[in-house]
Order: sequence, then C-alpha cells, then structure tokens
Amino acid sequence: MKPFLLSLLVFFLAHVVACASHASQQGEAQAQSAGTQEKISESQLATAAEKPDKKMKPESVPNELLVTFREGTPEDRIDAIHKAVKVKVLRKLHFGQTRVCHIKIPESQPLEAVRQAYSAFPEVESVDPNYKVRAK
Repeated sequence: MKPFLLSLLVFFLAHVVACASHASQQGEAQAQSAGTQEKISESQLATAAEKPDKKMKPESVPNELLVTFREGTPEDRIDAIHKAVKVKVLRKLHFGQTRVCHIKIPESQPLEAVRQAYSAFPEVESVDPNYKVRAK
C-alpha cells in the first residue's frame, strides 16, 4: 500500500507544480499586458537568458508522460487508445472517475509526436510530462 501512496503523492506534487507554473506564466503575461511590470534593461535580459532558473522549469523524466482521461472514459477505450499510440503503460491511477496513466514512450518515437497523438483523442483531457520531484 505504501508504494501506491508514494506514487499518488509524486503524481499529485508533479501536477501541482505544473499547474502553478502555468498559472504563474499566465499571471506574468497579464501583468505585462497591463503595463504594471517594471522595465528590464537589455543586459538583464541577456543575463537571465544565459542562466535559466531551474525553479521555473522543473525537470521531467525522459520518454515518460502522464495522460489524464476525461471522466467516465471506459477502461477498454483507454486500452485501445494506448494500443493505437503504441506505448507501454507503466501504471494506472484512479481518482474517482478520472484515470491517469503513467506511460513509457519507446525511444524510436518522438515525445512531441506521442503527445500530439494522444491530444487528438477527445477522451484525453491532458498530456503532461512526468516531472521529477525531490524531497529536501
């Protein structure tokens, strides 16, 4: 039971980080469009571009994705979608009616192509990187 809870915690934390990052980016875009942000000199921009902040972009596990299916999607349909995309399912997590699948992509398939293939199915709610989470 403990490995399941640990997996659930890791998934939850990765999802929270992804959502927070997305919300932060939207907030920054709104602040810029409203003209409330301070002007940054070109030299400061160049320095920021050379040294990306790791907190802004979490590291993900190579060739792995977390695929969230819409509520009520039948299990046999989920299996058919995985088979069509030709990936290996490492783990299936259930949160009420919502199903999240942790998948491994063969090295022969480009990550972005697999992401787009999943996104083409109306049953797929989201396709996210499997972010690494480290405890301090």
